[in-house]
Amino acid sequence: FTFEDYKKIINEAVSIGTKSIRLCYINEPLIRQDIDQFIKYAVDAGILDVLITTNGTLLTKAMSKKLIDAGLTKLNVSLDAVTDETYNKIRVGGNLKITVKNILDFLELRKEMKNKLPKIRLTFVASKINYHEYDLFVNYWKDKVDSLGIQHLQNPFGEGRFEDDTRSEAIILKRSPI
Repeated sequence: FTFEDYKKIINEAVSIGTKSIRLCYINEPLIRQDIDQFIKYAVDAGILDVLITTNGTLLTKAMSKKLIDAGLTKLNVSLDAVTDETYNKIRVGGNLKITVKNILDFLELRKEMKNKLPKIRLTFVASKINYHEYDLFVNYWKDKVDSLGIQHLQNPFGEGRFEDDTRSEAIILKRSPI
């Protein structure tokens, strides 16, 4: 996807009143080392809310600074585990220690830069594999990030779900003005 094509789409979106965009779908947006240019262009064009979802593996200090400087408003990190054993089953090829360090480094950098944005939300997609870590996840992260999102994995086969309880919950942890 070229930056020129992106600019055309953003310009058209702004012309019809678009105020919020998500710069990801089923991909990892931080693979693009220039993602900050895409964010900045959208913000400068008048998009008020720019969000990305990442697995956090590539959320280095340098990338975090670029995201903050570009004007990203929301950063959603899919984490899903507290222990290496569970994380390795869900996020094959990832590294929990690196991802947790990246999140904590992001929070520290945002604080050092005296920015309230981007707000950071961690998402835990509960399934049979990780549900036993739900309380540990919430208790570890609740005082660190802006919000937690808990979703229940839907199984498209069989009865259509992995858990009896298919609720999705958003846990709002801190409410501060932007």
